[in-house]
Amino acid sequence: MKLNDVIIITLCIVAAAAAAIALVSKFAPKHLRRKAVMGIVIGLAGVIALSVGGTLVVMTYIPTRLNSQYQSAPQHYTAIKPIGKALVIYQPAWTDVTKNAADALAKSLNNKGYDVMVNYPGSFLPQDISNYAVLAFGTPIYNSKGSPLVVNYLKRLKGLSGKKVILFTTGSTTPMAKDRVYDGIDNYMKDTSDLQRIKFSNKTDDKLLANRTVEKLCEKN
Repeated sequence: MKLNDVIIITLCIVAAAAAAIALVSKFAPKHLRRKAVMGIVIGLAGVIALSVGGTLVVMTYIPTRLNSQYQSAPQHYTAIKPIGKALVIYQPAWTDVTKNAADALAKSLNNKGYDVMVNYPGSFLPQDISNYAVLAFGTPIYNSKGSPLVVNYLKRLKGLSGKKVILFTTGSTTPMAKDRVYDGIDNYMKDTSDLQRIKFSNKTDDKLLANRTVEKLCEKN
């Protein structure tokens, strides 16, 4: 939720409280009007304080996760007869939404015959990705921003020529066309053989979108 949303909600609450005060002033018994109005005003102040305070906490604390480098924790999906290797890198979100999206992509790639490694972005990641045929990068969106750790790692990579790449984001209600997380990386992506840009929202079926994306990616094998 953005600050603008909170302002709109707060204005609606104030309007509702004003309407309640007007009704109390008109219809409540005279000896109860003062107490009723004071109760409404106190309740209104409490709701506004909680709304604004909670939003400020969310906007300042939760986005710090975007810049936090986690320790290496690779997860491997091994194929019986591998046709190649895939690397899935994602920054964890406050919830499991980005993890679930990354896992869904990893499992779908594994079902297609790829050996897949899933990990967080960090200095421990390989700079040489020549052994990987498919690369997937993902980040949650907080206050319209994504993880610079993911984007910076992507920009440091060499040899993306001929690679299949998936760029995904999660969580935000902003339409994918307005996401600016991967802006400025066109020069890094120009030699890829295929690029899929997808978004996992809270209403997205992770498995369905992952399978559809991987199917489209593998059509050009």
